[in-house]
Amino acid sequence: MVHEPRHKRGPCTLQGNALCFGVALGGLVLAAMVLSWLISLISLLF
Repeated sequence: MVHEPRHKRGPCTLQGNALCFGVALGGLVLAAMVLSWLISLISLLF
């Protein structure tokens, strides 16, 4: 069990990095959308 991750390290890290990058990018886009929506909402209210 301890030695297993070492053998699977190559492909797993590549997939993990791609997944992390995708999630980070998605979160960033989502945050930007929410931020712009909030700004438009605030400008409408005040």
